Amino acid sequence: MDKQPQVTWWQAIFTKTVSRQLFWGVALTHALLMTIFVIDLVEKQQEFYISKVNSNRSLW
Repeated sequence: MDKQPQVTWWQAIFTKTVSRQLFWGVALTHALLMTIFVIDLVEKQQEFYISKVNSNRSLW
């Protein structure tokens, strides 16, 4: 007897059609790049505020 291969949930979501693969590829790439952007922005903001506090401290 020939058994059908069992499809897992992630295969059903991500690899069913080419348009679905394209959608998830673009969505995940966008999420990754936005995460990197936000982390970089927060680090730059922290550096700016720390330098601002230190420069105000030196005035007193």
